[in-house]
Amino acid sequence: MPEAAQTETEPRPIEITDAAADRLREEMVSTEGDILGLRLLVQPADCGLRYGLSFARDGAQDRETVVSSNDIDVYVDEDALPFVEGATVDFQQTMLGQGFAIENPNEMDGDCGSGCGCR
Repeated sequence: MPEAAQTETEPRPIEITDAAADRLREEMVSTEGDILGLRLLVQPADCGLRYGLSFARDGAQDRETVVSSNDIDVYVDEDALPFVEGATVDFQQTMLGQGFAIENPNEMDGDCGSGCGCR
């Protein structure tokens, strides 16, 4: 009896909220198209992952994957992609400031035991 074909599930994309997309489009217009999208950086940290965002001013670098959401391209290293699949990038404005924020459902809640008390 032939084996059933296995299908890989599509990775959950990185979601860009409307607020983040609108803010990025404002930046794109103000720089006359110098910005192509967002570059998402992921590094290991004592208590999980550390993220960085920058404006992508050039195309995909070696080993980068481009994920599109809300008509915005997000450039992320292919090795880091599994750690941020399903993450949401938002633009938040508070009394203390404004900026892009990342919510990642892949992060583990709780204390890692290092005493840093971070999430």
